[in-house]
Amino acid sequence: MPQAAGYFEQTLRGEGAVELTPHFFVESEYAARWFWKPHDAQGDFIEQEVKTGLKHYLIPHRLYHKPSYIFQYRAFTKAKARVASGSAGPDDRHDTTHRLDYEIGVHPTQWLLFQIHNQYGRNDSNDQFLDFYDYNFYQVTPSVTWEIAKPLFLVTGVQSQHNHYDDRAAHGSAERENFTAFFGSLFYHVTENVSVGFHWVYAKDASNLPELEYQDSSLSLGLHLHF
Repeated sequence: MPQAAGYFEQTLRGEGAVELTPHFFVESEYAARWFWKPHDAQGDFIEQEVKTGLKHYLIPHRLYHKPSYIFQYRAFTKAKARVASGSAGPDDRHDTTHRLDYEIGVHPTQWLLFQIHNQYGRNDSNDQFLDFYDYNFYQVTPSVTWEIAKPLFLVTGVQSQHNHYDDRAAHGSAERENFTAFFGSLFYHVTENVSVGFHWVYAKDASNLPELEYQDSSLSLGLHLHF
């Protein structure tokens, strides 16, 4: 019988921008994320992310584009990296991810923002069994941000990602995986520095390895502090 699975997540994020000209900005961001599942400790991890990009306004306050580079390091706190034979090794599992991101944003009005992110990336893990977590991926994420009425905001969109694994086999060929997620978040700004968010995600995974396919949905409530 399926069981409800809860999780806790905490993210600390800092960002900054340097104006090169009135239309060009260098933007940088750092985030640290703690994720833990009370019923599945193997999925607990601490993640650090660094992002830097060049934002260019083609039409001031209306249209921009932004190429960026993103580096992620994810350290699993209770999962061991497997050796080539498949047994657990002495080291904790960790993954590194490199991403190239290209973002386009359009403000048709001051209340609406349309965005699309295109990403190409590479994930490498120290788990050696079948190089189970080593793959290249392409991801596209269109989204809409709507200021319904201050202080209420809605963010919704869809994310599609294609993974091509190095050695994970599926019936004689490398596994290919297509992941799709629909998401929506409703934010209420209690003060300038505090907001409450209600989040919904529906995800579906399709693969040429049918036993790894799944679909899932989640609801979460978050408290967001801005400084």
